[in-house]
Amino acid sequence: MHPKILLISILFPIFFAPMIGCEVSPPNKPAEIPDRKGFSLKSPKNQESDAVLRLPFAPWIISKCPTWMFVDEKDANSTKHDVAFETYAEIMELFAPVTGFLYVHDAQDGPFGHHITIDLSDGTYVVLGGFTSISATNEQSVVEGQLLGYTQNPSQVILGQHKGDAKQPAHLGTSLPALYRAYSNDPYTGTLYDAVWLACAQVSDESDKTEFTSGLAIVQSHPDGTIAKTPDSPDVYLMTDQKRQRFANKVIMESHGYVAQNIVTISNMEMDGWSEDKPIDLPGFQEAVTDDDGIWLIRGQPTDWNRYRIRVHPNGWEAVLKSWGLPFYNTSNPPPCESKSLVTLANWPIKKGFARFRRGTLVKEPSSVYPYVVSDEAILQFDSWDTFFLMGYVPSQIIEVQDGTLGFIHKTIGDCEKQKGCVTTSSVASYEYTRN
Repeated sequence: MHPKILLISILFPIFFAPMIGCEVSPPNKPAEIPDRKGFSLKSPKNQESDAVLRLPFAPWIISKCPTWMFVDEKDANSTKHDVAFETYAEIMELFAPVTGFLYVHDAQDGPFGHHITIDLSDGTYVVLGGFTSISATNEQSVVEGQLLGYTQNPSQVILGQHKGDAKQPAHLGTSLPALYRAYSNDPYTGTLYDAVWLACAQVSDESDKTEFTSGLAIVQSHPDGTIAKTPDSPDVYLMTDQKRQRFANKVIMESHGYVAQNIVTISNMEMDGWSEDKPIDLPGFQEAVTDDDGIWLIRGQPTDWNRYRIRVHPNGWEAVLKSWGLPFYNTSNPPPCESKSLVTLANWPIKKGFARFRRGTLVKEPSSVYPYVVSDEAILQFDSWDTFFLMGYVPSQIIEVQDGTLGFIHKTIGDCEKQKGCVTTSSVASYEYTRN
């Protein structure tokens, strides 16, 4: 077991008397568990939805057999079938338990605290509450296993399925019996549980308690050129060549042509997989200038040993400059002539060839179903929008270009239909702890 594996306990809120024993019964075995108000829950049938929820934790996090929790009667309608997890880790990252459309709710009052709701488009939604900080984008598609934020010890994380409007805070919805897929003895085959069977009763012998894991496949790698942070830290890093370099501050980051909009939030596990290199604490410089030969991209301060200038291809020049942090140049506002700029081209040595899209840039042509991400020598295609969202990207980060532009700029273009240069979920995500 990896030393970073942490323990959590599940609490099952709401009006049920403790069960006898801790054995997790088969999900197809009916059970009637009366609550203190006299209603009962049939296990595991859910008449409202066919959704199956995953535990919202990294796949190596182990959840023990739970104790019971009781919630204030005024919140019974919105919580009576939900489960709650008591976390003991200093930082516990939370991941999407289902795929759907996400809404962020920052209200701290009520039983859910800072929480998200995921619309399932069937009149129901999934609620995940108890966040300390939510890094996911409001009103955005979300994919099962996608990093959403974190909670801080001590805390309770509430998970359940509700009937109602996902745009509204979860305490306004009606709690429903839900089905959960969890993994116990077999790490490869999950078992369906309803909340009653998932939350087995307390037992005196700790060794008899069932252990569950989520079985979620979570992202463990991003391409070079990604600018990234973890959900619990403001520090932003440039990820290249298996190393991460921290930007000293936002001004330094922007001077190197990076913008906050393109920061991707990644897990601490993935961040730890990049060895830390010296920080980026000196200002960068990039500019574009026009002369008789066309447009030049200039990189580096005049005193930098690795400064250079490189020509920009006439096809797609606006998009290329945008990828290098120069979004304000276009056909209506082209780069200035050298004579009208503050730049003397001769001060920057010439680099052969044409400028390519910057590594880590997201691009898309109208005829392509899915977007691309720029790698070292190639442009790789995502095999689906699910993979795109799973990696924490959002459509607003994509640079749109005309059809055929990518072929002018890069020689190698990925094609998932031909199974080459393709970014797939299996290539970036895993349910195993793969870092050293």
